[in-house]
Amino acid sequence: MDEQSFQDEAPHAQDSELDSEKPRPISEKKLEANRRNAQKSTGPVSEEGKKISSMNALKHGLLARDMVVTRGPYKEDEMELLELLESEWERWNPVGRAEELEVEKIAHCYWRTMRAVRYETSTIRSEPLGFATVMKAVSSGTSRMRYSTAM
Repeated sequence: MDEQSFQDEAPHAQDSELDSEKPRPISEKKLEANRRNAQKSTGPVSEEGKKISSMNALKHGLLARDMVVTRGPYKEDEMELLELLESEWERWNPVGRAEELEVEKIAHCYWRTMRAVRYETSTIRSEPLGFATVMKAVSSGTSRMRYSTAM
């Protein structure tokens, strides 16, 4: 099939629904104002500023790329992670790179699990009714109550 016949069979841009909403032209004055404003909002310039702004959307750290959350309400201590790694290293005594990677994975999984537990605990505590219900159940000896009834 030659190029011309392929183009004839392809749907034309004017037939698409997307083209029905063409962008409205803006005035030269507005375009110039947009350009001036864009020059003012360039974002952080320094490496430190970029690192700080990369954490702006961080809420709880459950999906964080970095192993240690260094800002916000769920800030973590890097030394605690290093101590955890060291204790797991001593516990498992890995031999070879494969075992070393597994020990690191164990420590990292534990670290992230504890992060999730901290977040979950703080979330439950921010719900006065749910927390009060749990505390009442614990103090009355009925702590085996289902999670769903506590919320």
